[in-house]
Amino acid sequence: MTATTGFGAHSIADKVLAGIDLTGRTAFVTGGASGIGTETARALAAKGATVIIAARDADKAEAAARTVSERSGNSNVAAIACDRGSGWGLLRGLPRRRRAR
Repeated sequence: MTATTGFGAHSIADKVLAGIDLTGRTAFVTGGASGIGTETARALAAKGATVIIAARDADKAEAAARTVSERSGNSNVAAIACDRGSGWGLLRGLPRRRRAR
């Protein structure tokens, strides 16, 4: 028997995360510089998560991180530039961000 979640095509991120506290957790959001990625990052940040937005374009990632931080009220939002098409690109992006802190 398969359980149903009640979520579907019209569910919004805030509804999916209702009742969940993500304080102390870290979310790595690829494609977070626009669209669904930015909204996902905002919803996660609003629930207390530290959010890292990854995108190919560093300027767009930084702009999205500022927007997410402002809209969620969470200052623990960062951005890194990396190519998610390559696993190595993701791994190379992480150390750069850690050194920047």
